[in-house]
Amino acid sequence: MDPPAKKRKTQVRFDAETDLDLVKEVLAQNPYNKGFSKKRAVWDSDAASLNIDVDGRRCRQRCALLSNAYAQKQKEMHKASSVEETITEMDELLSEILELREHDTMLRTSDQDEGAAIRKEEMKTVGDRKPHNNLQATMIAYMSERDVKSREFEDRRLTLEERRLEIEERKAAHEAERFALEKQERLALIKDRDFKDIA
Repeated sequence: MDPPAKKRKTQVRFDAETDLDLVKEVLAQNPYNKGFSKKRAVWDSDAASLNIDVDGRRCRQRCALLSNAYAQKQKEMHKASSVEETITEMDELLSEILELREHDTMLRTSDQDEGAAIRKEEMKTVGDRKPHNNLQATMIAYMSERDVKSREFEDRRLTLEERRLEIEERKAAHEAERFALEKQERLALIKDRDFKDIA
């Protein structure tokens, strides 16, 4: 008996509305600040929230494609500085996604650099280890070095936290502005309807 043939998924094409929904969902759940093992689940959750049949990997690829295209567009606009650009909602959202990606890359790089520095230092000190007669001086030197590294790490962490808070503040301001515009539109529609009812 032959095994059943696998059904091939139909190809799904993203349109502007789906792209906008995807970008909003990515910003809402931010898979970039999750641990390696949790990122896939967040991307799958983003995919499930869309009204199309795609998986998390496809959403991640599409988001990367959109943000890379936006970054390229920004570079070209920066080169041709005399050109006026109208900023769309998608541009603002993609800008925020680029910042989240950069923040994630910086965190991973700093963790890798710190680990490499620790390994290098350990390898260097393995050959230099000799019995020390002055235990107190060794302990003081070790503790001061540890404090310096701890302060440096804390400074980096605070800088990254400040950037994350700035991104969240911009996101909140964007949402408040969007809600204000929607409120104005609703009020205008109500006034227009009331005016038509009176006439």
